[in-house]
Amino acid sequence: MPEVTVDATGKANMVIEITLPVSNAFQPNIQLAYNSNTQNGIFGIGWQMPSLRFISRDESAGVHYDFDDRFVSSLGGKLQKLTNGNYRNQVENESYNLFVPSETCGVGPCQWTVTDKNGTKYYFGYALTLCGMLQSIIYTSRK
Repeated sequence: MPEVTVDATGKANMVIEITLPVSNAFQPNIQLAYNSNTQNGIFGIGWQMPSLRFISRDESAGVHYDFDDRFVSSLGGKLQKLTNGNYRNQVENESYNLFVPSETCGVGPCQWTVTDKNGTKYYFGYALTLCGMLQSIIYTSRK
């Protein structure tokens, strides 16, 4: 049974480890995490999967499925649109990732390349899933 902890602010936290078999000397580290202060997501209210990387439309700002929509990412929280059409995560996160949308599905982006401050690139796109979330595709590359 997972241990439930309460932090100094009164938020309940719990982590469930999901053990998968080893394949070709690789074993993914998969966890399902609960935080009583986390909003509703694809796993329900308070639940998230920290190893799942995503970019999705920010429902709190209203969703119109166009280039005026606001976005959030597991790699940087809320995204701020730049004048050149690219995005950066809001400065308080201090991860300084560059989010570059490309390809168009209807009138909004459906593919993204994210570059972090170390030059690692993350590729998202094409596979739309529940809630309009853009799934991370196949690979991450190093600079």
